[in-house]
Amino acid sequence: MKKTIVIWLLLMVLSPAAHAIIPGIPGLQDPIKMELEIKFTEDRDWKRPGSVEVSTVSQYFIKPIFEVTERLDVFLKFGVADIDILIANGGIDSSYGIGMRYNMPLDGFLPVGEALEARVSLEYTSLSSDVFPMRGHAGGDIKIAGWELSFSLGMDMGMFIPYAGIRYSDMTLSWTEFGTTPIKWDVANPFGVILGANIPRGDLADINIELGLLDGTSLKMETGFVF
Repeated sequence: MKKTIVIWLLLMVLSPAAHAIIPGIPGLQDPIKMELEIKFTEDRDWKRPGSVEVSTVSQYFIKPIFEVTERLDVFLKFGVADIDILIANGGIDSSYGIGMRYNMPLDGFLPVGEALEARVSLEYTSLSSDVFPMRGHAGGDIKIAGWELSFSLGMDMGMFIPYAGIRYSDMTLSWTEFGTTPIKWDVANPFGVILGANIPRGDLADINIELGLLDGTSLKMETGFVF
């Protein structure tokens, strides 16, 4: 956990160097926005008949975001992940994702918030590594694949925008010991809640911190720049 926070802080400091990596794309409503994302999830339960698993996942992503319209963004995610389960500890391997995000202002309609954010995210996380034998198991592959849908309400309070919402995920965990058939688990609790805050920093950057509960405990930290 400490390593995760330290890496995120380093990315925040070094991110201005990424400001010149990707130019704007003609035809889009706005230039590309680049985000650096770290997400740490622990105590996520998985189930299958006669078996239960628990996972701990660390994810590190670079996320280009394209503004299709004033309210609709689409994004890609490229990075690495580290997945540990009860029967095996995985190493770092490549990960990726794709999704979209829609924002609808509610100013003048609801007194509880200024913006409703409906987010549809389709992500695939893959990890493959040589795992040391544990409890009679040889090395193999650990993978997580699936999608997540979230809805949140936020209120602009000037210096920051707190928000709260719910999320639903449909994901699968698989463990393949070398030379055997994959063992698969479905997520035990697909529903969770999210609590977070976005901290705008003008043209320089913005920062987002989000806590997830009920479907596992997760902490997501993002910092973004507009090109």
